[in-house]
Formats: sequence, structure tokens, C-alpha cells
Amino acid sequence: MRYFSVGVRRVVCDCAARISDMSRSRISKNEGKASSSAINVALFVLAISLSAYLFWTLRLRPGGTIAVEIRDVHHVPAAAGDLAGHNLLLITLDTTRADRLGCYGNRAIRTPNLDRLAAFGVFFTDVTAVSPTTMPSHASVMTGLYPSDHGVRANGLFPMGEQIETLAEVLQAAGYQTGAVVSAYVLDSQFGLAQGFDSYNDDFSEARATTDRYYLEYPATETTARALRWLEEVRDEPYFLWVHYFDPHPDYKPPAPFADTYVTNLYDGEIAYVDYALGTLLKQVDRARTLVTVVGDHGEGLGFHDEPTHGYLAYDSTMRVPWILYAENKLEGGLRCVRPVSQVDVAPLLLSLLGQEGMRPTELLDPAAAARPIYFEALNGALTYGWEPIYGVVVGKHKYIHGSKPELFDRSLDPHEKTNLFVAGDPKAETYHALVAKAFQNDLEQTPLPTVDLDSEKLKRLQALGYFADGVNSDVTSGAGAIPREVTSYLRRVELALHADKPPRDSIAELEAVIAEVPDFSPAWFALARIHGQAGNAEASEAAQMRDLQLRPNTVRTVYQLALLHSDHGRNEEALNLIEPVTRDYPGFVPARALAGAVLGRLGEYGKALDEFEAAFRLEPAHENVIRNMVFLGTKSGSTERVRRLFQAHLETHPDDEGVRIALTELTTTR
Repeated sequence: MRYFSVGVRRVVCDCAARISDMSRSRISKNEGKASSSAINVALFVLAISLSAYLFWTLRLRPGGTIAVEIRDVHHVPAAAGDLAGHNLLLITLDTTRADRLGCYGNRAIRTPNLDRLAAFGVFFTDVTAVSPTTMPSHASVMTGLYPSDHGVRANGLFPMGEQIETLAEVLQAAGYQTGAVVSAYVLDSQFGLAQGFDSYNDDFSEARATTDRYYLEYPATETTARALRWLEEVRDEPYFLWVHYFDPHPDYKPPAPFADTYVTNLYDGEIAYVDYALGTLLKQVDRARTLVTVVGDHGEGLGFHDEPTHGYLAYDSTMRVPWILYAENKLEGGLRCVRPVSQVDVAPLLLSLLGQEGMRPTELLDPAAAARPIYFEALNGALTYGWEPIYGVVVGKHKYIHGSKPELFDRSLDPHEKTNLFVAGDPKAETYHALVAKAFQNDLEQTPLPTVDLDSEKLKRLQALGYFADGVNSDVTSGAGAIPREVTSYLRRVELALHADKPPRDSIAELEAVIAEVPDFSPAWFALARIHGQAGNAEASEAAQMRDLQLRPNTVRTVYQLALLHSDHGRNEEALNLIEPVTRDYPGFVPARALAGAVLGRLGEYGKALDEFEAAFRLEPAHENVIRNMVFLGTKSGSTERVRRLFQAHLETHPDDEGVRIALTELTTTR
């Protein structure tokens, strides 16, 4: 059937060429009827050919997925250099589980654009992420290295060094124009991924803030629009464009109509929305000369193994991701590669197909290549709460997770990893342990520490990011902390207690029940402080915040909430002492900038207050009361001209911002 569809495609192309040739020829009056008849015949053949092609090749299953004959393979049937001279479009999907796409078996979602790429390309069914967090996984996609080699072990604290060679650097040196469009602050250029890009679009001045305000993000359609603007500026080929879509990351808030269509599964709605936005981008790509590849950075727990989101466990719910290759007419399609692979395989394979040397050779073009171990890690729990770090390896159908209580799964029989087959002394388990010990070496004894300068002042700044339970000097060692899988159920209970539809008294009761079972569980204390605050229980909120602060000294969320509480009660000096280190050490945290500005204003430090509100305005102009406070502080500090120029510059790029326009008018009339 697949070969028949290819034949039909050729007939369609031949008919189209015939029609084009006839339309360009001069037709005399005497030749008109004959030519018209020939055109009619050609059109008839074209229509029949297209109908057959659509019937056999593009017929849709329920849910919109494409039904084509798919053949299993263990390698990519292509040769190095087959796509030499092609453009490269790399799409990375944040927080996207492989099993939620239509082409990977989800019958309840419509992802037609991704499904078509998979149906006429190669898609990998067993791709293990190197980490369940964004920055380490993206660094591996871009370098072909594991986190232990490129050095990025967590978001924010481990920037990638300039000595690491990236995919963009190799292609830039080969004459490619290189551009990147990222959608979340976690991939800001300061963390090292901008190496090799002529243009790295990480301007978040127009981005929206996430619920917790830790970083800014762009929705998928805006990300596509930014990518299209870069493509319009590309004058010469080849080019390499990387586009990062962040949307499936919590909170799940897809726009209409996806919010209505997927009202009972907003996570799928976010993925469907990304697919829609990706379709707009793909329409502008010259598919005949472009290699398109789509890869996920990590998955999402969705309650599997009691993990609400991601980052803390290393089961396939957060570790198995999609990877699709597509090159129209140049790469054989309808192929499903069942060989276990890793994100470290992405860059070497792409470079080989493009005929570029660099990095290590790929094994995915060799049908005789032997299977190799696939490594992974999950360090968020260790870095954030002092839990036990996670390291592991995939060998064929088996997956081994190292720890004080090791786990071994046969994923072919147990895809949800429910049955632990580990038995102490089992030769197979000993072999896997040896592989992990060799790959991670000293990491098993000491959790990796951030690669920034760790002087005493920097330690406080790192703690302000919320990554450490008791500080870097707590000597978190393997086996010293809680086992992540034994405490994530409490995280899930905390998340459920915070559901917006629950009355505060019910939420408080559920959180207190968690605390009764695990008195030192910091997330429960933080949530309890938040709920008491929302209910107007100021004393109870402050007590819970103080307990959380004892458990996790100087974490940014706790410090901010405590400073806000002091501010609300008129204790401005105390609030300022708490919030100033946060604004200095995590300048993208907009609520802290606004709070610092408000407190400084009440203390009469009008110039400093205006500085904080200006910083907040540049990050998020629509943040609550920022514009009004800038007008007030500009007047009080004698800096109205400074504020006026800032508003004018903003309106040049955002002419429809009515709030700024009104404020500018007020400033102009009061000069």
C-alpha cells in the first residue's frame, strides 16, 4: 500500500507539471480545442490521482490521526550527507509526553500537523530524556552530550560553558544562518544555549508571566509569529531555525476553542494548541529543502506515580518524549524506529544527514550498530528539598533506577513501571548498577553543586532561587535524604488541596492532615501560609511562613510571601530587608520588584522605588498598579520626563496599550 501511494504521488506531480507546461505555451485558435481537451484530461487524471492519494495515504482515523502503513525499523534508512544543503527546522516541545500525541496512539486528541510529519517521516517510539527538566534536556539536544558532560544539571544554577560545542556553532561555521526563538525565561541566553546563534530571540518584554511568576512565557501562536518574522529576514540559504514551544507546561490554560474542546483534559488542549500554531509555521517552510525535526524535552507526571507535574521522578511519564524526522521526498517515510534512543542522539544524527562533521558520529544510520546504554538523571528533589538524587540507565527493554532502594522494570511487559523486579544480588541488576556507577562516578557520593562562584554571598543568592532545602553546605549525599517516590504523593495531596474550587477551610484541613503525617514537609507549610493569607488569617499565615522559612531558608517564594505580609502590616523596614536580596539576585521575579518599589515608596525613597517599578514595567507592563505607581513616583521624585520617555518608547512598539497611553497623557498635562 505504501509503495502504491508513492506511485500516486508521482502521477500527481507529473500531471501538475503537464498542466504547468501547457499553460505557458502559446495556443493558436486552431489548437485551442485540442489543448483544452488535453487540459481537461490532465485535470481529470489529477483529480483521480489526488482522490486515490488521499484515500490510501491521508485517510483519517477518529480523532484526526493519519492512517498509513507504518513499518518498524531499527535505524534511519539514509546515508550521511543525503540532506546536504537542506535547511534545518528544529522544534522543541516543552513538557510533552510522547503518548499524548495522535501519532503515538492518543485517540482523544487532534494533532494533525505532528501526525503528518510522523506519517511521512520517521518517528522514534522509545526516546528517553536525559532529565525531567527543561535546560538540561535542551542542552543535550543541542550538544549530543549527557548532563554530566555538558555540565547543565538543573535549571538556572548550571549555565553551559562556552567550551561546549553546540549544534548551532557547527552549522554557523558551515555557512548556515542561525536563529532561535525561545518561549520561556528558563532558556534565557544567560544560561548558555545562545552559543552559535546569529539571532537568539529571548526578549520577554512582551511575554506573560506564569502563575508563580518565576519566569515569563509566550503562547504558541506568538512564538510562531516571532519565528516567522525571523524567516522573513533570511535572505540566503541554508538556515537553521530552532523554535521552542512552552505551552504544555503548567498551568494548563489553552485559548479558545481548545479550552472548550478539551475542557476535561486541558493538558491535551495545550498540546493541540501547539500543533495548531506549528501548522502555521510549517506552511511557510519550503518542505522540499528543509529537514524538520520535532523533539520533546521531558514529559509530565499527570498523577502517574503520584507525581503531579515533573522534575522529581524518573519514570517514563516524565522521561519518554516524542522525536520526529521529516524531509519531503528525501527521507523515506512511514517508518517507526523502535530502537531505544536518547536526546543525545539528536544533534549527531542531524549533522550527519546534513553532511556536516562535528560532535560524535551517529549510530542511527547503521543497521548493524549494537544497542548501547541510555542514561538519565533527576536532581530537582535533591537540589530543592535535599531528597535523594536519581540516576539510571535504560538497556533494551529494561530500566534501572539507582538509589538506596533500587528499581528495575521490564518496560515491554510493564509500560507503566508498576512492578519492581529488583532483587539484590541479581547479576542483571549488578550489571546495571555497574553501568550507572561508571557513568556517574562521584555523583553517587555527592550531589553536583552549582557551577557558579560559590562564595558566601552567592550561596544566599542561590538559596533565593528556591533550589536548596538547607543550603549548599548541607552535604546532601546519596541516601541521606528522603526517597523521592515515597514523598511525591504528599506533593500531589498539596496540589489537590490548593484546587481553586475548594473552600479555604477544606484546603486548610487537608494541608494540616499532610503536616500531621510529615511535619517537616515544606511544600505543605508554604501552601498552608498561602491559604491562610487568602482567608484573611494573618497570624496563622505568618506562622506557617516562618515554619517554611525554617525548613527552606531564604527560598524566593517564602521570602516574598513573608515580605508581603510584613508590608501589609506596616512593617516596611522588615519587608525591605527580606525583599531586596530577592530583587537583586533574581531580577526577573516581577512581583518582588513591584513589592520592593511599593515599600521603598512608603519609606520615602522615591528614586529607588521608581527604579524597581521601571524594572517591573520592562518585564511585565501590565503587572498590577505598575503604571500608576510610575506616574506617582515620577512626580514625587521629579522624574516625570524619564517616565514620559519610557512610556513613549513603549508605545512605539505597543501602540494599542491604552493604559500606558492614558498615563502618558496624564504626565504630559501635569508637566
